[in-house]
Amino acid sequence: LRRAPDGLIKSNMEVTCRSHELGREIHPFSLQVVLSMMLVADENVVITVSLEPRAVIENRIPLPMKFRTPMPQTFSKSRKEEVENKETTYELEPDARIEVFTPGPSIAMTMRPRDTPVAGNELGWMEAGWVDLPLVPEFRLQDPIVSELPFANERERQIGETNRARAEGAEVFIVEGSDALESMLDTTSPKNTDSQDSPPPIPANNLQSRRSTSIDETLSFFLT
Repeated sequence: LRRAPDGLIKSNMEVTCRSHELGREIHPFSLQVVLSMMLVADENVVITVSLEPRAVIENRIPLPMKFRTPMPQTFSKSRKEEVENKETTYELEPDARIEVFTPGPSIAMTMRPRDTPVAGNELGWMEAGWVDLPLVPEFRLQDPIVSELPFANERERQIGETNRARAEGAEVFIVEGSDALESMLDTTSPKNTDSQDSPPPIPANNLQSRRSTSIDETLSFFLT
């Protein structure tokens, strides 16, 4: 500790809790345990333990959104509904968030707007269906996940067509980390509104390691 910068050492570990109660089905619960060790008065060691979620998912879309996942152990202050097939749907206001304590390498999710518009077309669930957000340090989202929220009537019309084009609707992004969010907003800002060129192709959703992420940073995904 005397040789550590500022006399402080931090480390974290992932812990999974399981119940052994008979006759009850309780899903495992995973969380991050962050340990901070500090040297005080050059002789006393103070150890602080904090418990953090594996990830946080935040709604940055300026509309209330329905967020649905089939995975267990997710929590939010927002209103939620659970259906018989174990799917959970949250109603996320702008800037509301979900804390993820789901075990496993990823969490599956989809989303759509919560409210039906008074005028105009209703938007449905993500055209991509279920998408997986990585929760393990070996992988991260190198590029945003890009999908459409198709017009509900457009999607119904196109079902069954062999070579249908992508459904028309509203484009949504899922990005990992605040830095990636700022970079994505800079990249997608229109540079020339008079240009009639076609938009650039959507990049592949590549994965790369996130082992260099700071211990102080909780894994964050943003819906935008």
